[in-house]
Amino acid sequence: MNCNLVVRYNSILLLMVIPRSLCLTLFFLLSLPPSMHLIQVDSVQRWMEDLKLMTDCECMCILQSKPISAEKDEQNELILSSQYSTSDNLQLLLKRAWIISTELTRIAQKLEKNRWQRVHSMTVRVNCHVRSMINEYNAFTRSSSEEMNQLEKLLIDKCSEFTAFTERCIQTEDEQMLRSMKSCINETLTTVAQYFGQLIELVLTHEAQVSLQDKNKSNYNNKHVHKY
Repeated sequence: MNCNLVVRYNSILLLMVIPRSLCLTLFFLLSLPPSMHLIQVDSVQRWMEDLKLMTDCECMCILQSKPISAEKDEQNELILSSQYSTSDNLQLLLKRAWIISTELTRIAQKLEKNRWQRVHSMTVRVNCHVRSMINEYNAFTRSSSEEMNQLEKLLIDKCSEFTAFTERCIQTEDEQMLRSMKSCINETLTTVAQYFGQLIELVLTHEAQVSLQDKNKSNYNNKHVHKY
């Protein structure tokens, strides 16, 4: 499958947590000229890249047996290379966001079936992916608003709370306690999804504005070059 189609398919799944008002923004960013897209790779290599993104954080968390730091200079964090353009980095960010969106959907499904162990392992993954996504974006963005910074903190804190809740669930077999905690977990899951959707909305809006500013600046410079 063509890699551009893969990215577009992933972005459509991501729309489940993105307001409709941002659909055009998302497809605008994904419709940049081919020269600005990710390097064309075959489907097997792209599939392997997807697997790497989905497992890096969880492996790092489990093997090192220590909490994931929110610090931006974390040595073992998946940080984007400066050799990629902003468009390339944004494509990778959208892929990470799609993974998070998929995981949140799966958590809701497993929670409905009271699969507590699976719910907890997936919340750990979401926690790791959220921190990675935020670190990755902050590594390449030119600037971020105070609103965005506050929302990042809210999302990280809520993900930590989410993980703590599910950890308590796997440590008890008291059915009554599990039933009471299930409503709290559902509420926390909803809040995480809301914060996540709002953050993606801010990111896409910001990057669309930056892209338009760059395009206008380029057009302005080209006019002056031709003029002289």
